[in-house]
Amino acid sequence: MKNKTKENKKSNDKSNANENLKYIIITIIIIVAFFGVNKMLASNNISLPAILFRSATTNNGGAEDITKKGLDYYMENYGSNVDPSLVEAKRVSFGCHFEIHIYKEGKLVMKLGYAGKIYEL
Repeated sequence: MKNKTKENKKSNDKSNANENLKYIIITIIIIVAFFGVNKMLASNNISLPAILFRSATTNNGGAEDITKKGLDYYMENYGSNVDPSLVEAKRVSFGCHFEIHIYKEGKLVMKLGYAGKIYEL
């Protein structure tokens, strides 16, 4: 009788070890997939938290729309004496928000933020 309970206990220990190993492997796969996807998205200037939590996504347009909004904002408020061909805007994603960097003749002159609307930084 004691031998059977010892065998059952060993069998249960092996079963628990296999179950734990299965969860460890699944966790490792999820972590690797998360970092792989995040690296792929980062190479396209997109962050995974922004996609998951919709904090800096733009339902009203893409990157070009945001940079245009930033450029329009700058020109309306500060560009009265500026040649529009000398000004350009670049979008930078920080995950929780976008920034629009305004360059005049290649020099950074203003940073604007975007999280649904344009604001000055």
